[in-house]
Amino acid sequence: MLGVFYRITLRERPMINR
Repeated sequence: MLGVFYRITLRERPMINR
């Protein structure tokens, strides 16, 4: 579940790449 949310966050906020 966290994996899916993590991917969405990276796509919505590429700034949080680290």
